Amino acid sequence: MNHPADIPSTSDLIAFVLASWLCMSIWILVGARLWNREPVLPFVRRRQVPWSGFDLLFVFAFFVLSSGLVFVVVGHILGPDAKEPAGGGDVETSHTIVQLFRGGNPWMILFCVISAVVVAPIVEEFLFRVLLQGWLERMDRRLRPMLPALRRLVPWGLAPVVLSSSVFAMVHFRVASPPMNTRYLMWMMVGNILVGISTSLFAVLLLRFKNGATASDFGFVSGKFLHDVGLGLASAAAVVFPIFILQAVMTSILPKWIAADPLPLFCFAVALGVLYCRTHRVVASMVLHMSLNATSLVALWLFMRG
Repeated sequence: MNHPADIPSTSDLIAFVLASWLCMSIWILVGARLWNREPVLPFVRRRQVPWSGFDLLFVFAFFVLSSGLVFVVVGHILGPDAKEPAGGGDVETSHTIVQLFRGGNPWMILFCVISAVVVAPIVEEFLFRVLLQGWLERMDRRLRPMLPALRRLVPWGLAPVVLSSSVFAMVHFRVASPPMNTRYLMWMMVGNILVGISTSLFAVLLLRFKNGATASDFGFVSGKFLHDVGLGLASAAAVVFPIFILQAVMTSILPKWIAADPLPLFCFAVALGVLYCRTHRVVASMVLHMSLNATSLVALWLFMRG
């Protein structure tokens, strides 16, 4: 018999049933389209992105140098002792935002929400989907005429989605470590946010003035904004619940010293990549990404309350 504390509350059951119903409803619609041989997402053609691999190396170099500068500056401001693990806690694989969120400080919680729900999805979708996947799609088109076997075995767009999703998953790999000083984590998060924003701005300016990139190349089409918001929310209804289930399964079977994030986030990134590959607009991917992060924080908040 389960312990009473392990019995789900009524609100938990309602949320579970609602999420399941929304997910199944979307997938039934997807299945109906496939059955009728209709495209689930109409493919939108666009010109190949004007940036090259060397341009992405410049952006990556800017990111690395900016991250190093933040590390040095934060260490100088807080002193060397701030980098030492906080005592009194077991090693854990929790994300920085989770550690700060659990502190309970209202201002820190607000900052975590802004970081996870607004800044991170916008920056990561721009870097991983628009820049990296966009360039990989360009390379895919160039290589196909030279590799007939590639054309027969791998559908166009699959390799860019899988490769960019793999990189996205790898950068979220974590192993267990002692809990860090909260002040140090907060400063580093501020620095990482500034690095992400400044790297994105640097990339926009570089590619705009060096390569003539347009708003459309960057995945923004003003007339499709509301449509793409709705598409992102519908996609969230389809994939967020299965991602949570996969996360729970991976957490239960992996050793405690390995974070369960990479595989669920790889699958999630594939969904993000397919959205971008089919529409070549980034707003839907950003909304989907925001939805997952927001739902995760709500779930964390409910767990903390009870």
